[in-house]
Amino acid sequence: MNLSKYFALALCALSFTACSDDDNNDVLPDDVPGFYAGKTVLVLNNGNMSGNIPGSLSSIDMATGTVTNNVFREANGRVLGDTPQGAIIHGSKLYVAVTQSNIIEVINPITMKSIKTIQPTGEGSSPRSLTAKDGYVYVTMFNGYVSRIDTLSLAIDKTLKLGPSPEELGIVGNNLYVAVSDGYNTSNNCVDGYVSKINIPTF
Repeated sequence: MNLSKYFALALCALSFTACSDDDNNDVLPDDVPGFYAGKTVLVLNNGNMSGNIPGSLSSIDMATGTVTNNVFREANGRVLGDTPQGAIIHGSKLYVAVTQSNIIEVINPITMKSIKTIQPTGEGSSPRSLTAKDGYVYVTMFNGYVSRIDTLSLAIDKTLKLGPSPEELGIVGNNLYVAVSDGYNTSNNCVDGYVSKINIPTF
């Protein structure tokens, strides 16, 4: 895939500070060096499936402009995975959806050390995009579902069937909105996509 296509999206998605009240208020303090408070930007690199190039994370020091590549690999001794598509910081953790590897990597955004690798085992697979609210991370599963991750147990606790190829998602009030793209439907029954509205308290 074309890396430049995703650069701006990744930069925007990851250039915000830690927030919310999950993890028993274990949020990142403002005086700790690392990814936040405008000091560091993390860039999620998509990789290249056909070229067998794994995805990665790069960091940019905003004070010096210095770019450091493969920060996850250097911290963990392994690659991030095949085709990471989305990432978000919620509380004190960074969550990365790695589509082709079918994992959600949970990372300490200061040390870049992996905290846990979540492997979807139920109906949903191929995690794509993420958003978060009140101690839960919501992730679209490209095979037609959206799943909810409890940020205390770091496990998927609920999965809801939506429709073909869900992509981006966002939260307004107590509702989760998911764009169901139907993007890979080549049959005559293509529905051309729609938006699903999900009540967050009841999921």
